[in-house]
Formats: sequence, C-alpha cells, structure tokens
Amino acid sequence: MRKFINIAALFLLLPATAFGLEEDEYYCIQVASSPGNLDLLIEEAKELQNQFPQVRVEKIGHMYTVRVGFWKDFKKAKSALSEVKQLFPSAFLRDCYYKPQRWVFPARTETEKRANKIETRETATEKGIPEKPGKPSTSPLSFKWEEEFEKVKSQIKVTEPKLPQPLKQPTEEEKRAETASSKTTTFIGETYLFVDGSFVEGLDPRTGCRKRGRELIGRLGYRFVTDLFNSFSVWGDIYGGIGYQRFRHTTRRKGWWDIRYLYLNTKTFEERNTPGYDLSLGRMPLLEPRGFWYRNYLDGLRLRYQSTLLNWYLFAGGRFSDSRVSSSEERINLQGYRYLVARADYQYYYRQHLGFFFIKEYKKRFSNLNDPSVWKGVRPKENLNWLGVRLKGEKEWGSYWLDLGYMWGKRGFTDSIEQDCTAYKVVTATYYKGVHGIGAEIGAKRLLGDERNKGVGFRFAVGQGSNSRTGSTNFYLPKISTSMSYLFGPNRIRYYGELANPDLNNLVLLSLFGGYKVGEDTWLEANLIKYLQYKISPYAPFSRYFIAPNGKSRDLGTELDLLIDGEITGNGRWRYVAAGTLFIPGGAYSGKLDQWNAYGVFLRIKRYW
Repeated sequence: MRKFINIAALFLLLPATAFGLEEDEYYCIQVASSPGNLDLLIEEAKELQNQFPQVRVEKIGHMYTVRVGFWKDFKKAKSALSEVKQLFPSAFLRDCYYKPQRWVFPARTETEKRANKIETRETATEKGIPEKPGKPSTSPLSFKWEEEFEKVKSQIKVTEPKLPQPLKQPTEEEKRAETASSKTTTFIGETYLFVDGSFVEGLDPRTGCRKRGRELIGRLGYRFVTDLFNSFSVWGDIYGGIGYQRFRHTTRRKGWWDIRYLYLNTKTFEERNTPGYDLSLGRMPLLEPRGFWYRNYLDGLRLRYQSTLLNWYLFAGGRFSDSRVSSSEERINLQGYRYLVARADYQYYYRQHLGFFFIKEYKKRFSNLNDPSVWKGVRPKENLNWLGVRLKGEKEWGSYWLDLGYMWGKRGFTDSIEQDCTAYKVVTATYYKGVHGIGAEIGAKRLLGDERNKGVGFRFAVGQGSNSRTGSTNFYLPKISTSMSYLFGPNRIRYYGELANPDLNNLVLLSLFGGYKVGEDTWLEANLIKYLQYKISPYAPFSRYFIAPNGKSRDLGTELDLLIDGEITGNGRWRYVAAGTLFIPGGAYSGKLDQWNAYGVFLRIKRYW
C-alpha cells in the first residue's frame, strides 16, 4: 500500500511546477549504476521504494543509475545516507537535478514523454553553465570519471551483474562471495578521428619574411576502459598520426604514433565516482577544468582522495618521451621534464569552492640546442615552483572564478638568431638565473534569455614581467598549462587568443566574450582580447607567428576571434570548432611592420564511433 501511495504521489506531482523541484538542484543518494541490465536496476528501485522517498532510475547517456531523494539541507541528506549505507555500503551522496524527463522508473505517461523530450547529455554541467535562470549547473559533488570518456558511445560488453543486497549479518565467506558476485566487468571503447588544420598570415616584419604557416594534421586512435580482475580498471588511448606543416619556406612531413594515456587505477569502472582513496600508475591525464595551471598527459604515480566536500591528489612523474605534433606544438614539448603536483578542492558552501595548487617543474640541463625550430624549440634547464589558490562558484546570476599564483625558482634562457626565412634558429647564448613573480586571472560569465541561448562574459589576467626576458621579476605559466577551456559551446578553445596564444608573462589582458546558441549543441561565439605589456620590453610572449615589439609602447594590440563551436550526435558523434581570427597590432609594433594586420583560420574536427 505504501509503495502504491509513493508511486501515485510521484505521478500526481510530476506535472506540477508547484512541487518546487523541476529543473532544480538538490542533494541525492546514488545507490547503483550500470550501462545495461535495466530490469535489475528497476527491481532494486522497487525494493527501495518501500523504505525511502523519491526512488527512481535515471538514464544519463549510456548509464542507468538508481537514486534516492531530493534534499536541500546537507545534514538531512547525510543523515539519510547513513541509513541507506546500512543496506548498500557503496552508496554515496552527490548533487542531482530534478529532471523527470530522464526517469525510466517510475514510468511516465506518453503525454508527459511528449511534453518533456528526453535529454541525455549534461554538457552544460561540464562547462560550468547554469541550466536554468538563477540556478548554476556545475556539479562539484559529481566525481566525474576522466573527462576524455564523458560521452563514450560504443560497444559495451558487460557481464551479468548482481546488485548489492541488504546486509543480513553474513559470515566473512558470504561477504566475500557477495562482493565478488556484485562486481560488473565492463569494457567500453571507441574509435576516433581528429583533424587539425590552420592557415595563418602572421606579422610581416620590414626586414625578413612574413611569419606565415600552413598545417594539416590527422590522428586516428582508439580509447577504452576495462576492468581487470574485478578490482582494477585500465584506461587507454593509443593513436597514430600524420602531419604536414609549413612555416615560412620550411616544410615538414611527419608520421608518428603515441600513447596518449595508458594507466592502471585501483578502482573499477563502476567504482570510479565513489568516495575514498585510489592510486593510478602509468601515463595519465593530469587535468584541471580551466587549463590555467595544467592540462596535459604525464607519466607517473597519482594518489587521489574523493569525498562529498573535499577532493585532493598528489602526483609525481614527468614526460619520458614526447612525439606529439600539433598546431601549438611549442607548448607541449615536455620530454625530460619532471613534475610534482598537489591539488586540493574544498566546497566550503553550496557550489562555492576553494582550491589550492602546488607545482614543481624541473629539468636538469638544456636540451635541443642544435638547430631548434618553431616546432621543437630549446628545452631549457629549470627548477621552478608555483603556489596557487583558486576561488570559483555559481551564483544566481552566473559563474565566476579567480586564480592567484606565485612562482619562484630558477629558469634557463637563450639568445638566438633566426636562419633567414626558415623555421630554424641558431642559439648564441644560454643563461640560468633566479626568477619570481605573481600571476592572476579573474572572470565571470552568465547565460541570458528565457531559453538560455545567449551568453556574455569577461576575463582579466596579468602576469608580472621585466624590461628583459632575463629579469628577475617574471611570472610564467607551467609548461603543462594549455590556457584552454569552454566559452559556451561544447569544445575547448584557446581563451587567451587562437592566434596570439600567449604565455602569461609580462602581460596584461582583458577579454570580453559572448555567444549565441543557433542549434541544439551549436554556438556562435566571439572573443575580443586586448593585450598590454606589464612593463615596456622588446619581448612578447606570443606564438610563433609574431615578432619582437619595439620596446617603446605597452600596447601590443587587439585580437578578435569569431568561432562556430558545436557538436552533432546520432549514430556517431562529431565535434567541431572553426575559428577566424584577426590581430591588429598596437603601438608596440609601430615602425616594425610592412603589413599591419595578421589573421588566421583554424579548424578542429573530431569524429567518434
């Protein structure tokens, strides 16, 4: 009878927004998940309905999950979790959205199904964009598995799972047998094709050749995750690539293969989001959401701890080989570097986070001093440290972030001369000296309109610098930084400028950006960036397509990026970014150029199946 009343109450309240839950955010308890075997999950949900409120099975992407309750009060949710854990020890607390269109149990009427089209992706959550006016949507309590697999769509091979049963004082032997029988052995994999192309007409100096470039790079790869011995998981991404690159009068063609990542984790696939400790060993993604401090793939060992409010990890390792080729290759040339990384994130108030970072970057000696190129530059000797703090969160009006860091240590520098109109340089001198400096970025963005189809935002960033590259007061981002994140669409873009793509050294920049949603998962975006030097200097931290400024003005110039940023889903999945960019030099290039403007076209396409 109680079960019938619960179901009836849910059906009566589903259509009514007066219920106060629709599209809102709450704490809930996650009990079990599986990419298949829906019938078993529904049976488990039916049993739970007799003891707990608002039990449902939700379908999110390829996964089905059993969840319990909606609570605004964290203490009440935690109290309920302790009761659920008595029956299901692996249950954990997370935040949830009230989205009946994702429920497959209790079943909805056909009228409700037509009124609420099923939406299976949570892209907005991943990007930190509120899903409804006045409500933020980043899910800090959702311990996401490695982002590279968020939307895997491929063949899934799953053994017959047996969901956890309520504990009834079993013997130790029964406990071990029950644990073994409840494990789900999973294999998920997908093939992908990535094409990266660019056409750039860089700055044109009065002496020498214009810094122009052409690139077309393709990669074909396979990535997967599988359980091992019902106790571990193995994550992998292996690919081969071919590339054509031209800079000035130098052409390079290259074929290569690489292990993007391949590592062992001490949790199974289904346990990946559960609170507690885990270890990873191998080449792994070292990711942080904004790419400000790091976003790269390194070889090493990571110890991680996850819980509802506090998450942290320690990593030690480096990059033992690096054969990667890309349009920003000078930013990923990491062979021989060693790293120690520590990160902690604490949710001190609902959806308000305080984070800490420590990074040590070390290289014993200079390398690649003979004939360095714009693609494979000198790898300087280094012993640098960064200590950073981050504030981020979501408010009713949108989302915000603040990064503040201090760098200290020693860094190597080189003086070089370009070889005529080629991609190569000749090193004439090396230096190694102490440096220190402060860098920071603050920004915010929000969605507008009843349909949340318009967005605006800004960012302001500064990195200390000196009148020369070898001055003692200088801030640099770590080499594992990428400065890539989302604006509003589903793909990461270079938010400091697709063409300039600078390091945050001796630089002050202001970015104003906006977007308009033109399709289900497609945005038109614009990013306007103004660059100033922190101190007047004859050096600029820009990409390979720029020349040294005149050392007489702080105004480096302005860049405008116009982008189409989207995704197409169906039998397969496409992701694409097309960017047209224009750079208008400032007074710092007065008297240095034959042609005043620089421009480029960039295209990145990914296909998954």
